[in-house]
Amino acid sequence: HLLQSLSLSDTEDAFRLQEAISQWGADTTRLYVLFKAPPELSLEWDTNQISGPGRWLQRLHKLVVIHLRQAKASEKVSTNDRVLLKLSFIHSII
Repeated sequence: HLLQSLSLSDTEDAFRLQEAISQWGADTTRLYVLFKAPPELSLEWDTNQISGPGRWLQRLHKLVVIHLRQAKASEKVSTNDRVLLKLSFIHSII
């Protein structure tokens, strides 16, 4: 799906994209592509920079897990309120 949305014309770029997805995962690759260049422009690959979005996603995941544990530990908060707190926390990070 990501290959189709990028409309890559070059088979070398398609190979690089598949290689990045295999190594870093689809989410990290998608973030890298979108932060590096708008979808309508061509992308110059720099494999040294693709780790940045991966680290950002890892930090985001770690923060969400910490927040979820804290919310779960608090018995004063109802289940519905916990869900709203989780969603608002994730939204504030993004």
